[in-house]
Amino acid sequence: MLTRHFYFTFLVLLATSYSALAQTPYGVWANRDCEVLTTGSHCLFFERIDNLFVVKYFNLVRGEEMHRCRAYGEVHFRDTSVVYKHLDYQPDSLIHPSSVGEFADSVLLIKGMHGTQVLYPVEPINLVQPYEMEYAHKDNLGKCLQEWMLGVRLELKEADNLFRFGAGTNNHSFMFHIQNGFVYCRAARIKSTNGGTLFAQNIRLYNDGTYREASMASHNYHRAVEKLVVDSTLFNPHACVYDSVGFYWSVLRYDSTCIVLNGCNEEYFFYRPGIDNSGLVEWFGVGE
Repeated sequence: MLTRHFYFTFLVLLATSYSALAQTPYGVWANRDCEVLTTGSHCLFFERIDNLFVVKYFNLVRGEEMHRCRAYGEVHFRDTSVVYKHLDYQPDSLIHPSSVGEFADSVLLIKGMHGTQVLYPVEPINLVQPYEMEYAHKDNLGKCLQEWMLGVRLELKEADNLFRFGAGTNNHSFMFHIQNGFVYCRAARIKSTNGGTLFAQNIRLYNDGTYREASMASHNYHRAVEKLVVDSTLFNPHACVYDSVGFYWSVLRYDSTCIVLNGCNEEYFFYRPGIDNSGLVEWFGVGE
């Protein structure tokens, strides 16, 4: 059995080994039972405690000592049932940085349900000003799919009971979507090529009243940090294809500003964001 001193030393060494990766508090973080996306104005936090899954979303304005929360959502799944749901479209309240993660010595410390969680860097993100993205042609479809999915999109419509946050990094995809009894929260790895996109969820919390699912990888950090390897032979625009890794969304058709993928039982449309796109509320830089 590991002593407490040995375990603490192990955590320090692990954190030190990732110091080159964790140069910024903004990015994707994880440990065995948690995952966090933190950006300039947004935080999405997944936590597992036995058979309870907790998801919290914050839209915030960062301050030196306290942050101001502008929108907040929280959902609890016990097994596959939604047992708690709270949405606040305009809280305008002060929150402590520990609620959305404090960056210290290359790790992220965040207040969980039963104490502080220590999370390790998975992928940094680079916050940038709006820029002109590439136009699609046959030789850069993978690059466009990666680039066009980047950034933060947010829709909050209290009159329509809609609360939807979505974010794409270079290697991951996140969702917090609640509307009229429909709940879908996810953390996934994603990789695009000219044949399409490989989509692999490591956290999936879904309940539409009929179909229900609540799952997280057994060791979430190991899964989240693992790089996807695309098997290009599995792309098939005429079929829904998946293997033990994830779903293969194949390119059906495209023009210079729109790529359509076969997303299994429906078509997924990805549009090139213009530099003045009002739906993209935070922009991320292109990376590996």
